[in-house]
Amino acid sequence: MAPTPTTQNKCQWCSGINCSNSRHKRPDLGFFRFPKDPERSRRWVINCRRADLDDKSADALYRRNVLCEEPFDASCFSGSQDTPSTRCSTGN
Repeated sequence: MAPTPTTQNKCQWCSGINCSNSRHKRPDLGFFRFPKDPERSRRWVINCRRADLDDKSADALYRRNVLCEEPFDASCFSGSQDTPSTRCSTGN
């Protein structure tokens, strides 16, 4: 029996509104999981402008949703880390 693919092996689409980027279509972009922290996760949902994400828990968003790097300003990234810093929700 073949192993079940993990989330990392599945094609992940950006959760940003009107964004069709995916890891498969745009391997040149970084994709970031929603934060585990409920407050920060909620800010990402608000900035995504996706009402269908409103009722999802921070844990569910972290496990199933990503944002591509396009909505983030370059200042959101700190030197040695490849993830948006704590002061950034998403661009806009």
